[in-house]
Amino acid sequence: MPRRQKSNGVLPPITQQIDQVEVATLLFSAALEFFSVCGLSDADAAKAFSQARKSGGPKKFPSDPMVMILATCLRHWHTSDPYTNSAGTPMLLARQGVPSLTSLIEDCGFTEPEKIISTGIGLGCFTQHGSKFLPKDREAFVPDEGSLSLWYGAQSAQRALKSMTRNVRLGTTTPKLFHRTAHQLALGEKHVALFKRFASDQGTVFIQMMDDWMEQHRATTPSEESVPVSIHTFAWIEDEPKKNLDSTAAIKKRSKVIQTKNRNS
Repeated sequence: MPRRQKSNGVLPPITQQIDQVEVATLLFSAALEFFSVCGLSDADAAKAFSQARKSGGPKKFPSDPMVMILATCLRHWHTSDPYTNSAGTPMLLARQGVPSLTSLIEDCGFTEPEKIISTGIGLGCFTQHGSKFLPKDREAFVPDEGSLSLWYGAQSAQRALKSMTRNVRLGTTTPKLFHRTAHQLALGEKHVALFKRFASDQGTVFIQMMDDWMEQHRATTPSEESVPVSIHTFAWIEDEPKKNLDSTAAIKKRSKVIQTKNRNS
């Protein structure tokens, strides 16, 4: 962290405290570490950044991949008639018919239902019970697979920075997008496991509440004006105890498997 300079008890302007190179290094090193875990080499990552910089960057973020489509369908399955029973829980659905997985996917505005169903089964989002299916969980999780993890992580980082950019640009002239951080610099190491469980439990409740609200207020017809919105929630640990993490060898092995898989696809 850069040292704070004293000036008669008043801190100097923020621009004088922050080293721009340090900020750029922080962002770039985090991206390189993320790319490495997902199976990309430092050279490939640096090349991708260089090409993106020369191209001026994407004008619009790419369309949602299958995991985001599945997340939308799972939310609809948990919250909407006729896909819930009298107790408000998801109903067993067959592939075809009304209601069915096919009608669920089409109600969410997506085409190619068979492709989505097959991918959902393959990623473990749907569990089979005879000839019918139930959602394994409310959310679609990013699997341990390089390309989807890369896309999801990049999207999350891009949205976080874009929201903060919007808040800074607009100043006090308009309501800001919500952005808060609860930070503890000295959490006892013995409480790390409890922190992870507590954050997961409370985060799940919050996300599901927001999920329900967004589903209740989504555009009901294709002609209705609409905009994409999202809530991103994550927990952060600076240096997690080694016993709670994968070994370096396991990470390298997983990355090697992902690289082989990508070459064979």
